[in-house]
Amino acid sequence: MSIHEISAIFFRILNSAALFVLCGYVFYKYMLNGIKQKIAQQQALHENRMRQKELLHEQNEKIKRSIVDQEKIGENLLNKVVQWSALVEKERAANKKQRDELYAKKEKKDELRNAQLEFNLLKKTIMPDAIKQAREELVHTFATENNGAHYLNSLITIMDKSIS
Repeated sequence: MSIHEISAIFFRILNSAALFVLCGYVFYKYMLNGIKQKIAQQQALHENRMRQKELLHEQNEKIKRSIVDQEKIGENLLNKVVQWSALVEKERAANKKQRDELYAKKEKKDELRNAQLEFNLLKKTIMPDAIKQAREELVHTFATENNGAHYLNSLITIMDKSIS
C-alpha cells in the first residue's frame, strides 16, 4: 500500500466522516425539531384520545346507572299502578255492593209502598161492601131487639170513621 492509496483511504474516511457529521448537523438542526414536534403532537393526540376514552367510559357508566335507576323507577311505578288498580277494583266492588244494598232497600220500600197502596185500595173498595154486608147482617140479627138499632148505629159510626 502506497501513500496514495493510504491518503485516498484516509480522505475517503475523512469525507465520509464529514458527510456523516454534516448529515448529523442537518438532521439535528432542521429535522430533529420537526420530528420532536410530530412526536409531541402524536403524544398530545394520544393523551387527548385517552382522556376522551376515559370521559366516554365515565359517560357510559353514568348512562348505565341512569338506566338502572330508570328501571327501578319504572318498576316502582308499575307496582304503584298495580296497587292503584287493586284499590280501584276494591272501591268499585264496594260501590257495587253499596248500590246493590241501596237497590235492595229501594225494592223493599217499593214493595211495602205497593202493599200499602193495595191495602188502601182494598180498604176503599172492599170495606164499603163489607160494611154494607155487615150492616145487613146486623140489621137482620138485631131487628127484633130494642138496643139493636142503637148498637148498630154506634158500630156503623166507628167503621165509617176508620174508613175516612
